[in-house]
Amino acid sequence: MLKRICIISALLIIAHTAFSEKVKSKFYPGCHEVGHRFVDNQLVLEPLKVEDYDQTVFFIHNVSSDNLVLRYVPTTRDDIFPLWQTEIDSNRWAAFATDRTGMRFSCSSIYDDYKINCQQALEVCQYPRAKFAAHNKGNYWLSGNKFKYPTRSEVIHKGVLLRGYNPNTLATEESKAKEKTTQ
Repeated sequence: MLKRICIISALLIIAHTAFSEKVKSKFYPGCHEVGHRFVDNQLVLEPLKVEDYDQTVFFIHNVSSDNLVLRYVPTTRDDIFPLWQTEIDSNRWAAFATDRTGMRFSCSSIYDDYKINCQQALEVCQYPRAKFAAHNKGNYWLSGNKFKYPTRSEVIHKGVLLRGYNPNTLATEESKAKEKTTQ
């Protein structure tokens, strides 16, 4: 009987340890792989708009072995051509704040300006419900070329509230956004 109790106890401890370990997510809770796509090897930011949030933040992770430069690709509708660019070393992060849609970024090597396919080099997530102070509105790099935790800390330190979002209602918001673009 004692042997049986010991075996059951050992199995329970092993099961508890195996199931209690959390799977480490590549993104922070509330940051979802939405609001962007890849076209012609470029990153295109198309923020998912939810509720009354007109400003959002994207976290961008360089998963390639190359050190990259992300450069804004101006469109014909741009009156001016702002220099929205940042360097992101391998396995480093950047955060970009925006209230615009359709912003394109190209990826190239930092050393020789060799073009790189952004889809293969980047992981991107959006905080659809990020809350910005009135003086923080616009399009700019919140943080760049840091590890994951310091990037998030810098964004928060600059006054951006990174609010989570219920993934169950996220799908509903995505479908609403797609319906609006097809109409």
